[in-house]
Amino acid sequence: AQFEGIKEAHYISMDPAEDVLELPLKKIRGNNTNRISSPPIMYLPQYSSESSKNYKSEMNFDELRKKYAFIVFQHGSQDWSDRGTFKINKGNNILIEAFAKYLAVDNKNKDSALVLIEYGSDVNKSKELIAKLKIESNVVWLPKMQRKDIMLAISNSDIGVGELGKRHWFSYSCAFEFMTMKKPMIHHRNDAFYKAKGLDLYPMVDANSVQKVYDT
Repeated sequence: AQFEGIKEAHYISMDPAEDVLELPLKKIRGNNTNRISSPPIMYLPQYSSESSKNYKSEMNFDELRKKYAFIVFQHGSQDWSDRGTFKINKGNNILIEAFAKYLAVDNKNKDSALVLIEYGSDVNKSKELIAKLKIESNVVWLPKMQRKDIMLAISNSDIGVGELGKRHWFSYSCAFEFMTMKKPMIHHRNDAFYKAKGLDLYPMVDANSVQKVYDT
């Protein structure tokens, strides 16, 4: 049914992407190139930065905010092993290593926290890497949660981090969520690729290596 829906739709809501997504789409739709931009999913009032201030969550984000002077938040799944035919790799290990480097460079950075969500196929690998780097006391694991809670967590963070892996993306949920909450963010976009597609680029930091993330 999904295949037929994509094939027969008058328009597809999808921003330009790498060939890994574009080629299967072309295979289904042939020469039908009718497309509209992918709208942000954060269109409901409860997902605004203003509404999040009034939302009461079971998560004690206020305590987290009081404890740490600087909070880095990544709420994507822990997947960095080139899993499956799609070769899923969100570069979580790049963020962990960059954060460890940031902590080591100056003792003043010790009151910083890296906040992650405990889900994804590589949670254990991420925990092992964190232990190896001896930064467990500066890493906070949160359970998988509803989007309203995620938005509140973002509002209590200082900077957001999206995907840092090999693939580059213009639009996806994590990026829209950070922008909705008016937070600076780091992720891998490959500006030259999307400029060539004629897209207007929103402000962010493009990085996909330990050094680039650390420099940010």
